[in-house]
Amino acid sequence: MSQSIQTLLDAVRNGNSEAVQQIVSSSPQIVNEADSRGFTPLIMAAYFNQPVLVELFVDAGAQINGQDGSGNTALMGACFKGFEEIVNKLITRGADVNVQNFGGATALTYAVTFGKVNIVKALLDGGADKTLKDNRGKTPVAYAKAEDNKQLLALLEK
Repeated sequence: MSQSIQTLLDAVRNGNSEAVQQIVSSSPQIVNEADSRGFTPLIMAAYFNQPVLVELFVDAGAQINGQDGSGNTALMGACFKGFEEIVNKLITRGADVNVQNFGGATALTYAVTFGKVNIVKALLDGGADKTLKDNRGKTPVAYAKAEDNKQLLALLEK
């Protein structure tokens, strides 16, 4: 891992958009580099709720469906954390809502598991497949049932 990718990821974590813009303009290819865990600048920006940086990286050519070392995407991270604005930006910009990580989970799996109703709606509106099973054979509906979340069940069983 280059020093500059670590510097960039630190700037993302800290929300230092000025430093991020400087690094990206001097090394445009860096938007698709990753640290040792597979975290790209876009994944990090999504995970740390940095919508301006998410836009900057997508505009700079970041692979919107890039996966970290566990197969998670920026969209999955935003769903896990409950960051609606970022979820909506990524879907609007073309993120694949049906990518599965190495455990078979999707963005919808995470949104359901963590009870993020508005994000579940956005994912379903964006074409999320509620029948995809994870490596344990469970669908998002099964997770909603396990949580006894009637609001999510109503959405998923439409």
